[in-house]
Amino acid sequence: MAGTYSNSNTGRWKKSLDDEIAKGHVPIDFHNEDYLKQLVRLCNDYQSSVDGNAGSIQFYIIDGGAEGFLDDTYAGRDAARITEQYIENRAWSGSTTFDDNDLLIAFAKNGKLISSARLRRPLSIDLPKKEHYRWTEEEANKVYKAWDNSPVSLYRNTQFNVRYFGLEMKDSVGYYKGIIEVDKDTGKKKPVRINIDLHKEEGTKGCIFIVDEANPVHSPKPTDEQLSLFEPQFIKDIQGAIGASVGSNIGIMHMLSVWGWMPNN
Repeated sequence: MAGTYSNSNTGRWKKSLDDEIAKGHVPIDFHNEDYLKQLVRLCNDYQSSVDGNAGSIQFYIIDGGAEGFLDDTYAGRDAARITEQYIENRAWSGSTTFDDNDLLIAFAKNGKLISSARLRRPLSIDLPKKEHYRWTEEEANKVYKAWDNSPVSLYRNTQFNVRYFGLEMKDSVGYYKGIIEVDKDTGKKKPVRINIDLHKEEGTKGCIFIVDEANPVHSPKPTDEQLSLFEPQFIKDIQGAIGASVGSNIGIMHMLSVWGWMPNN
C-alpha cells in the first residue's frame, strides 16, 4: 500500500529506510507486521527491537513514519507542516499547523502486531481572538519528548460534546496546556490543566488525532452524537487486546524518528 513521500525533512530519510527494508522482499505496508518490526529496528539504529516477551503492550510513535503512506494530495508539500484555516465565527477564526507524517503502532506482549495508524499532530494553534487557547510548536515537541518510555492508559472522556476513548501518557514531566477560565466565585482567571492525549479526529486544543478514513468527521455536517459513537479501528483493536474498554498502565510508549537514519555498513 505504498503511497506518497512528501517534501518534509523526514521524507527522504524515510524513503531510504523503506528502500533498505524492501531489499529483504518485505512489503512496504504499515499494516504488515514484518515491515513494522523492521521499521522499529532501523529507527533505533539496530540497538533495540520489538520484544517477544514484554511485560505489557509495546506502543511506538515514529516521527516521519507515515511518509510513503500519504495520499497524492501531499505530493510536493511538506506533510510535517500543513496549515489549515479555522473559521467558526469571528471570535474563533484562526489557523492550525499540523504534522501529518507520524505513525502510531502497537505490538502485544508476545510481539504480535495489534494495530497501526497514521497520526495528525497539531504543531501550533493560533486563534487571535482567543489568545489563551494558543498552542505552540515548542510545547508540542516538549510533549513528544516527555512521552518516551512513559506508561500508557486507555480512558473514557465524557467531559465534552463529543465523547471519546483516549490514550493517555503518564510522562514524568506532566506537560499540559493551561486553558484560562474565569472562576465563578472570585471572578479571577485561573488555568485549567488539559491532558494532551491521542484520540479520534473531532476537535483539538493540542491533542493528537488517530487518523481513520471511516470517521464521520469526513462526511458533511456530522453530528456530535455520530462522532461520539465512532471510534478508530486502532482504539477498538487495543480494547480487544486488553479485553476491556478502558485500562490503566496497559503499555509503554516509545518515541522514535526516521530522521538521520543511515545504512549500517
